[in-house]
Amino acid sequence: MTQTDPNTIPQKIDYKKNNYNNHFLRKLKEEPLIPFGLTLTVLALAGATLGYQKGDSKTMQRFLRFRVLAQGFTVVAAVGVPAYYQLTHKRI
Repeated sequence: MTQTDPNTIPQKIDYKKNNYNNHFLRKLKEEPLIPFGLTLTVLALAGATLGYQKGDSKTMQRFLRFRVLAQGFTVVAAVGVPAYYQLTHKRI
């Protein structure tokens, strides 16, 4: 059984982290609608929370309805865009 040099372990971990960051940025560039939809959902939830804290039920309800739209947009982007890509870019 060979022993691993302890100096090489951080390099492997750093490589995996760098690889993950590159993958994340590449996916962000390929499918920008998903993070956009997630951001809209978070903003809607924040607005609903503020409306709730102020006791303004009308504002809270508007933001919660907007949240439903934002989540629907995100789901369509997450499912629809890859499906569309598969249908239009047939791999040989």
